[in-house]
Amino acid sequence: MKKIGLLLLLVVSFWSMVGGNAAQAYKPACVERLLKIQDGVGGDFTDVDLTDSQIEYANLVNAKLCRAVFNHADLHRANLRDADLTDAELIGTVLTEATFYRAILTRTNLSGANLEDAMINKGHLEEANLTGADLTRANLRGSFLTNAILQGANLQLAQLQSVDFQNADLRGADLSYSDLTGANLQGANLDKAILTGVKGL
Repeated sequence: MKKIGLLLLLVVSFWSMVGGNAAQAYKPACVERLLKIQDGVGGDFTDVDLTDSQIEYANLVNAKLCRAVFNHADLHRANLRDADLTDAELIGTVLTEATFYRAILTRTNLSGANLEDAMINKGHLEEANLTGADLTRANLRGSFLTNAILQGANLQLAQLQSVDFQNADLRGADLSYSDLTGANLQGANLDKAILTGVKGL
């Protein structure tokens, strides 16, 4: 019995080692494909660091990007529909005209990011950090930003219909000419926010 138990232990250890190596090998291949041909559809980029990368037009539909780092990267017009960016870092990242439809951005750090004309409708941005982010003309219709931080964010002309801003920090944010029709602002902090020409208030 002891020999059988030892044999089983060796088999399990072998497969664990093989599986682990396969998983580790997958990420670099996935990253290489993304950097070469901007294709990361359904890829696993968990914990990957792509700081300062130039990956405009990247296709990251349904990609797993939990805790990934894209600080100061260029993701202009990237497609991140249904992607999971939980706890990811995109500080100062260029995300102009990017698509985040139904993406999960819970606790994602987007401080200082450029999200002009981005499509973030029906996105999950609970507890996200958007301090100083530029969301000019961004479409966030139906998104969830409960407890999100948007201090000093630029939301001019943004589409904010039916957005859940409950307990969000919007101090000093510029919401000029944005559309807040149907938005939930319960508990939101709008101290010193600019509300010139806002619809729906």
